[in-house]
Formats: sequence, C-alpha cells, structure tokens
Amino acid sequence: MRQLMVWVPHGRGDEVRARSAEAGATHSLGFRGVDDAGPNEFLIVHMPNDHFNAVLKALEPVDDVRIAFQRDSVILLEPPQANAPEQVTDVSMRGPFEILAEGLQSLGGWIAFLAYAVVAGVVVWVGLVSNTIFLLTASMLIAPYAAPAMTAALATARGDLHLLRRSVGRYIASVGATALTAALLTVIAGETEVTHLMVQVADVAAASVLLPIAAGVAGALSFGRADRTGIASGAGIGMLVALALAPQAGLMGIAVVLGEWRIVWSSAFVAALQLVGINTAASLVFRLLGIGPEIPRLRRARRGVAAATFGLTAAVGVGMIVLQWTTYPELSRNTVVTRAEATAMAVLDDHPEVLAIHAQARFPLAEVMPQEVLVLEARVLPATVGDAPDDDELARLVRQRLLEEMPDVAPRVGVTVVGREAGPA
Repeated sequence: MRQLMVWVPHGRGDEVRARSAEAGATHSLGFRGVDDAGPNEFLIVHMPNDHFNAVLKALEPVDDVRIAFQRDSVILLEPPQANAPEQVTDVSMRGPFEILAEGLQSLGGWIAFLAYAVVAGVVVWVGLVSNTIFLLTASMLIAPYAAPAMTAALATARGDLHLLRRSVGRYIASVGATALTAALLTVIAGETEVTHLMVQVADVAAASVLLPIAAGVAGALSFGRADRTGIASGAGIGMLVALALAPQAGLMGIAVVLGEWRIVWSSAFVAALQLVGINTAASLVFRLLGIGPEIPRLRRARRGVAAATFGLTAAVGVGMIVLQWTTYPELSRNTVVTRAEATAMAVLDDHPEVLAIHAQARFPLAEVMPQEVLVLEARVLPATVGDAPDDDELARLVRQRLLEEMPDVAPRVGVTVVGREAGPA
C-alpha cells in the first residue's frame, strides 16, 4: 500500500476524498487546521501501489493542492483479523511517477558519483595488472554506472531530451573517470606489458549484446517493483549493469597508455554497446510500466520525441550488432577462442591413441599478418603403452578442422604429447 498526505484549502477535503476514492484509494482520514497559507484540510489517503499514479492524476485539477509521500510501502491492517495475510501482500508494481522520481533521485551529486568511479578504476587496475579476477568482481560492485544508464532509459521512454543529455553525460563521465584513473596508475607504476587477464577481458564475445539487454530488463523491473518483495537485490542488479563495463573501462585507460589500440577499440565498443543495449531494453520495459510523455504532476513531454529517441537508440543498437558480425572475428574474439578450444578438444578426444588434457587458444596482440592469427596450444597423453602419434601429425589434424570451421582465421597449432618416453601414468 501507499500513503499519500494531501493539503488543500478549507472546504476542498470532500472533493479530495471523492476524487481519490474514484481513482482507487481505499481509505482517507481528514483533519482541519491552519498553516502559513491559512485554513486548510490535511488528509491521509491509502491506496494500492498500482493505483498511486491514478490518484495523483485525479487530484491534479484540485486548486492549491500540496502532496507528500514516502517511498516506502505501508501496511494497512483492518478488520477482520483473519484477512491480515492478504492485506500485507500488496506487491503490485509502482506507479510511473514513483519510478521516475526514484530515477531522478539516483542522479544525486557529482562528487560522490565520480569518487565511486575513481575507486572502481583503482580496483579494476589492480585486478588487471595482477591477474586477480575476483578484484574485477569487486569493481563491478563499486562502479556507479547503473544510475545514469537507467535514467537514460527513463528519459528515452518519456521523451525528455534534457534528462537524456544529463544521463548520457554522467555515464560518459563515470566511464571516463574509471579509464583515466587506470591510465594514471599505469603511468605512475611504469607498467609496460599486457597481462593475460587483460587479453581475456579485451576479447569480445559474439553474444555480448545479450548482457546489456538482460541488465536493462532487470534494472527497469527493479525500479518498478514494490518494497520488501525480496525478488532481487538492488546491489546485484547494479552489478549486472556494470558486469561487462567496469573491467572494460579500466582496460581502456591502460591500453591507451600502452598503445594497444586493438584493446582500446574493443573496450570502447563494449562501453557503447552496454549503454545502447540497456537503453533499448529498459525503455521498452518502462513503457510497459506506464512511463510516457504524460505523467501526473510533471511537465508533459513530447510524444514524437519519445518515439524518435527510442527509434534512434534501437537503430544504433542494430548497427552495432551488424558491425560486430561484419568485422568477424575482430569483435567476436572471445567466441572464436572458446569455439577453437572446444574444436581442438573434440578432434583430440576422437583420436584413439591419445587422451586430451586441455587446449588453450588466444589471439596475439601483435599484427603479424593481414589475416587474424589464432594461436592454439594443446596437451595430450598417450592412450596406451608405446609410441603415440607424432606431435606434428596431431597438430595438422587440429589445424585442418579449424580451417574448415573458421576460414577467416589463420590458426597456428601446437600439440604436445606428455609422457611419450615414460609411458602413461
């Protein structure tokens, strides 16, 4: 339930009761008093969560009406006592005004916002240079990217260009602060080498667009859900938004200092794809939750602007996906690496004379050939006592299969037979 406190001039209380009851309010209680504006009536009105917006709209025509409400839900208990379990289970979604108000409040001040982005940059830098993957997870919990990404989606759904400019500006500022922090630390520490974890983070997966879409849907539902429903934690959803972005933002700053422009390009692509994907998915969910140009107590936005901003965002998203597909494998290296490792293991597992141990693939950062070079190293054990197949023969089989399945890459394959002389353990 929601509790609304309403002040109106003396004599307008009955009108407020009638309008709120017609809009779905279930209870109202009134008092008469005097404040700085003169004689007035103070009313406390209760309503289900999903009727909050309708009540606001119904009270809008009342002259000199003042309204206050708390963001938290309230529990209203009334006779008979046996109905108490049903009375505390109002978990309907919030109204559009509340969703938008929460988004606007999340913008907050700049100092704390940028401080979190800087701290996230420190944590992600330490994780990347030390090959410590759990620190990347910590940076996702600290990074403040969720708020501007979600308010940008609210602005898109509503057609509010001013809010959209503010939100995108804060998003770019937070990513830039994280990247700049990582760049400065790289210069101060004198780092000159790209670590294995940096290469892993730099390689983009072909399905990367699914992550911001999922984050956008989850974030929008989180803004709209009632309090204390226990469905999902806000911190977890914020981490989902930052999952593919915090490591990439820090990596972008490191790569600029090291002059690794391939990493810079892939990181910038992910940062842009993240915002576009979240915006497209979340704005659709917000529209389903009632966010649009017309919201009670707020200046009306233009419907054409809402349609244009969403259409432009969706078009940019489609264009980025097409770019990713047409530049294969540059923007799909993670997928290619995973597929190559699985292919190598399948070829070696099918060979009757060896037992496959593991296969590891990677794209070297150096541009040694016009065609993309994929380096794959595998290890196997002899299946029986005696001589195992020649290393070069096994490498040739794996390379042949890779060329059949991935003609756009130039595989360099090495297979090592472990324990050839000593026999199997």
